[in-house]
Amino acid sequence: MSELMDFVKEFTGEGGSLPLVHTTDKFTLQLIKQSRQLKTDDDKVYEGEKLLYLFYGRPSFRPNADVKHTSASFFAPVCLIFDRDLLSDAYRIMPFDSGAHASGLLQETIHRRMERKNFELEVHPDSPMKLIRCFYGDEMSYLENTPQPSSPKIDQIQNEQKHYVEAYYHLVHHRSNSAQDERVNAIEIQFNKDVDINGNLRAVILPSRFFSKELVAEIEGEFGATAILYDMPATYKPIELMNTIYEKVRNFVLSSRNEKQP
Repeated sequence: MSELMDFVKEFTGEGGSLPLVHTTDKFTLQLIKQSRQLKTDDDKVYEGEKLLYLFYGRPSFRPNADVKHTSASFFAPVCLIFDRDLLSDAYRIMPFDSGAHASGLLQETIHRRMERKNFELEVHPDSPMKLIRCFYGDEMSYLENTPQPSSPKIDQIQNEQKHYVEAYYHLVHHRSNSAQDERVNAIEIQFNKDVDINGNLRAVILPSRFFSKELVAEIEGEFGATAILYDMPATYKPIELMNTIYEKVRNFVLSSRNEKQP
């Protein structure tokens, strides 16, 4: 058990309700539509493994972030929202973006000699909620990236020499003008096998500019999921559309919670 997991294990894991989220683009959606699966791929961070990445609650991956201006439809972001029951099939759970860590983007908060495995969470459906209870208090605070200011107590962590816990504390509280943003502390859910779309997908967020009513209805029928549309300009930067995607996911979460209330 990692030092971080050992620290959060006593917190309750009950009450978790956030879905799993996978962000991609319009071109890749066509491939997914053909195979009816999200496919694993050779991984650059965990060499020798074939992995697939989703995030807990947040649409944290930014597809085509290097594309500056385009009018091509295939770069447009698409977001798939999956049932949280997929957590039972997870292969590895990380408390941050492992790709960002491997690229050195977390060097302001995580020591270069710290080992990634000592941050791993137990592969269990309750683990994300335990971490959230400890550092954020509740899921909506996690979704909005607003950690609790006084829990856990940083002085106690430092005095007890819990360096990995301290590193994560600084990561979630970090607010500099660096390359870091909310992506880096989103809970990452890794899978080592393909994930079926049918039966697991709850919603798909699509750019209305490039999807006709007929195509939207076809996707809803084939995927068995709700289509959520967003507006966008004719010429765009894919990364600038992610705030809209984020808001659509947030609204979906709130709507789902309201439906469950008596």
